[in-house]
Order: sequence, then structure tokens, then C-alpha cells
Amino acid sequence: TDNNNNSSMQENNTNDWSIGCYIVQRQLNLRPSEARGNQVPYECYYGPRHSVVHTILGTNAQRIRTEVGLQLIEDIIRYLKDNNPLTHIEDEKVINIIERGDALYDEEEKLQSKEEKEEFGLEDRRSELFAEILAEILDADDEIEDFTLCLPE
Repeated sequence: TDNNNNSSMQENNTNDWSIGCYIVQRQLNLRPSEARGNQVPYECYYGPRHSVVHTILGTNAQRIRTEVGLQLIEDIIRYLKDNNPLTHIEDEKVINIIERGDALYDEEEKLQSKEEKEEFGLEDRRSELFAEILAEILDADDEIEDFTLCLPE
């Protein structure tokens, strides 16, 4: 562990070995081991870690490819939970929402320059897509309130 501590101290730009010990301990606790059935100590004690999104989406969570897809479905779930808790979304719609968020990310990823990406306005487009999807889910014909207020900063 001395070598681990020395390298972690260099990686984290510190000469304080006591901080390095905590970093090494955390790294060891997050490393799977054959002796533990390829689990990390946390999982041995508490069980497998699952995010709230994974718990709600089940196997559909595996379809999320990008952060935008994840953020979009999280925002939709959070909004519906807080404002329309009885609304049910079919699996096909969940997959569609994830794919639309991923496609938005893919579209921005094709852009080369920082200026093009800023002009693309990923956050604004995600907000627009969020409102569009909510309108579809809620089957709203009328103008929907400004949903951008619901998005986390």
C-alpha cells in the first residue's frame, strides 16, 4: 500500500500521506475481488447499488447511452412524480424518451467547434424536448406552463 499511497499522493497533488491513505482505502473498497464473488465491499454489505432511475426503469435503464438521455428521463419522471403521480408511461414511451435524449446528444456531438456547440444550445433544446414530451404524455392540447422552471439548475 506504500506504492499505492505514493502514487495517489502524486495523482492528487498532495504531500499529505494521511489524505493519501483515505484515497487508497476508498480505491480498495471500490475494487471487486474474486474472494468476494467479484463484488466490492459496499455491495457485500449493502447489496447491489441501483440509482432511483434504475429502480424505476428496471431493464429500460440499460438503454440509456448518454447523459442527455439520462437527464431527460430523470426530469420527466421527477415532474410526473411531483405533479401527476397517477400518470403511467408505457415501456415503449420510456424507450422513446431515452432515444430522443440520446439523439439530441448525438446531434450535438457531430458539431466540431465550440462556437457551433454553443450556437446549437443543447440545454435549450433539451428544455424544449422536455416540454414537447410532457405535452405528448399529458395529451395536452392547450399551452403547457413553462416547464423550464422544473428543470434542475
